[in-house]
Amino acid sequence: MNELDYDVVICGAGPSGATASLFLSQSGIRHLIIDQSVFPRPKVCGDSITPLCFTILQQVIPDIHNHFAEKLQVRKINKIRVYSFNQRFADLNLSDFVAKEKIYFTL
Repeated sequence: MNELDYDVVICGAGPSGATASLFLSQSGIRHLIIDQSVFPRPKVCGDSITPLCFTILQQVIPDIHNHFAEKLQVRKINKIRVYSFNQRFADLNLSDFVAKEKIYFTL
């Protein structure tokens, strides 16, 4: 088999492409994933996981919580302080915005 022979080529390494790659890998299907960006890359929202995202991750990777517990320092966020350009700020209690859910932040 030529080194450039793949059963599937995935264009885009975002959430959908990465998930497709995960399932193809688990199935032993030879594939290539390409993206215009170089990874890892800085991303504004790359340090936190919303409750919805965590729920979706659990559907894709059922033991994801164990991975976080073993590999990362995970902290629950209860409050955040948001600053404006003129240095004014607002303290937000996340329980006001997320009912019975948790938001995690990786350190």
